Amino acid sequence: MDKDQHIVKPPVQIRVENTSLCNARCTICPREQLSRPMGTMPFEDFRSIVDQFDPSTLNDLHLQGFGEPLLDKHFVQKIRYAREKLPDTRLFFVTNASLLQGDLARDIIRSGVDKIKVSFYGVSPAEYEDIHRGLKYDQTRRNILDFVRLKKELRSRKPTLSVKYIGSIPNCVRFAIQWIGRTKVEFSHLHNYGTGRSYNRQKQHGKALCPMVSRPIMQILWDGNVVPCCYDFNGEFIIGNVLKDGVKAVWESERYKKLRQLNREHKIASIPLCENCDKLK
Repeated sequence: MDKDQHIVKPPVQIRVENTSLCNARCTICPREQLSRPMGTMPFEDFRSIVDQFDPSTLNDLHLQGFGEPLLDKHFVQKIRYAREKLPDTRLFFVTNASLLQGDLARDIIRSGVDKIKVSFYGVSPAEYEDIHRGLKYDQTRRNILDFVRLKKELRSRKPTLSVKYIGSIPNCVRFAIQWIGRTKVEFSHLHNYGTGRSYNRQKQHGKALCPMVSRPIMQILWDGNVVPCCYDFNGEFIIGNVLKDGVKAVWESERYKKLRQLNREHKIASIPLCENCDKLK
């Protein structure tokens, strides 16, 4: 019998979708395909889930999923609770920063979160607003710069802040020039969210491996359902529910073990959700 049938290492990274709601209609995100229920995780549910994490093994806690985390009115409270329970775990979230202003910005700086990444796909108002539909380039850019200044005023080293761009190589250079000296800059390629988009369609996978399944990462949706990874945006492959069964039970469940086994046997592409994912190696 495979060793994994006896021993399953605990997750070193857990991603909790605090809300699936969003205030933008970004063209790179397949939100128009969403059919699963939308909502925000109540603080009580978040607390009960975090209480089950092992602070001695959990390196990273991501505090967002397929939504804009700052829409959650209890988001700062959730960060503070996670910080209290997991003092040595890195806390991180991704945002579009359209709401990162005023008292909320100040509370985020003081919350204990370690890192924030801002999705900011544009070197001009036209490009940005064509991608981040519903948001305004000037307002979001001002929010980011004001946040950087506020950190300095408060003499706070954390959270570290980066802006991430997805686009052409020439525009990546322009983007870097615009932001270097103000905040950290990151770049990435478009991804297809499994079945969500068709930017990078896969050919024959052959001996495909999923890096997300290979690593001990758990993705929890706002209602407690667990899916294989963050690219299962619509909750198509439900492994279990941590609110009903507990984190440990779901992580060590037969369904999770079968998923890992498929990956080890290079058969992960046999899952319809995964067969066209551009993250398979």
